[in-house]
Amino acid sequence: MTIRPWLLPLLFVALGAVGGCGAPEPPAMVPLELTWTKGQERVQRVLSKQSVQQPTGPSGPTLTMEQTLEKGIRFEVTEVSDTGTATLDVRYDWVRVEVKGPGIQFAYDSRESEVDDRSPMALAIGSLVGAEFTARVEKNGTVGKITGVTETLAKILAKDTLPTGEMRRPVEQSLGQHFSEKSIRRALTAMFSIYPTKPVAVNETWTDEFELDSEFPLTGRRTSKLTKVEGKRWTIEANTSVEPRAEATVVNLAGMPVEYNLQGYQLDTIELDATSGWVLRFQGEQKITGRTQSAAGEIPITVETVFEVETVAPEEVAPDNVAPGNVDPGKPAESSPAGG
Repeated sequence: MTIRPWLLPLLFVALGAVGGCGAPEPPAMVPLELTWTKGQERVQRVLSKQSVQQPTGPSGPTLTMEQTLEKGIRFEVTEVSDTGTATLDVRYDWVRVEVKGPGIQFAYDSRESEVDDRSPMALAIGSLVGAEFTARVEKNGTVGKITGVTETLAKILAKDTLPTGEMRRPVEQSLGQHFSEKSIRRALTAMFSIYPTKPVAVNETWTDEFELDSEFPLTGRRTSKLTKVEGKRWTIEANTSVEPRAEATVVNLAGMPVEYNLQGYQLDTIELDATSGWVLRFQGEQKITGRTQSAAGEIPITVETVFEVETVAPEEVAPDNVAPGNVDPGKPAESSPAGG
C-alpha cells in the first residue's frame, strides 16, 4: 500500500501571572465560558506534526511518512447576540506544510515562497491562503451555523493555478479534507467544546464527546479537569480516549473500501484567558494504533501527532512582518483587542 500524503488522516482535527505569597485565593467556582465583544480579533497559530508508520510485512521495513502542517487563522467578532452568541469572520492568513516520506519530500510556506506546482498537496494547501467563512459560536463553545465555505471552495477550485487532468483529483481530495463544512465544523468543535456546561471548582472534572477531524471516523471521549486558577490564566488538563464511531467501521479512500479498527488516546494542556475565556495555548499529543483492511491486504498502522495552538497578536502576523519562528509562543497577546 502506497502512502499518499494528501490522504493522510490529519487527526486533528487544531488549541498569566503566577500569584506569589499573599496572592488572593482563587474563586470557589469558575465560570469557564467565552465572553465575546464585538470588534475583538484574535489570530491563532495552529501547528500539527504527524508521523504515520506502516510495516510492509513480517520481515520488511516500516514505511514512515512525516507531515507538518501549520495554519495562521484569524478570528474577528462581528456580532454578539443578547444571549452571548458570537458571529465570527474566520480567515486563513498563512499556511506551511512539510512532508517527508518514501519517494516524496517537499516543503512550502506561503510567507516565503511560491507554490510548487509539482506537488498536489502544496497546491491544495497553498490555495487556502485568504480562504474565509463565517461561524456562529455560543458562549459555552457550541458551534452553530457555518456559512461561506461552499462559495469560497468554488472560488478556490476555479483558480487557473490549480492543475487539470489526473493531478486535479488529489488536489480536490486534499481541499475537501482541509476546507469543507464538515471538516471545519469538526475542527471548531474540537477547539471550542472544552468548556463545561456549568461553573466548576479547581480539580473538578467534566466530560464531553466529539468527532475527530480524520479520514477515519473516530470519536473522542474526553475527561477534563480545571487544575489551576492563577492571575489572568486558567489551566485545564484533558485526557481523551479515541475509538471508531459505532456506526462506521468502513470508509472509502480513493475509491477503495477500507475497513479499519483504530483506537488510542490524546493528552492536552489548555490555557485560557480568564477575561475572555479564549484559548491562549493548547498543547497536546495523540497516538492512534490499529489495523486497516482493504483489497491490498491487512496493514498495521500507527499515527502519532503532536500539536499546538497559540494565540498571537494580530500585528505580529501582518503579511509583511512574519517569518517562521518570529512569534514567541511564551508571549500570548493578553493586551490585544480580544481582551486578554
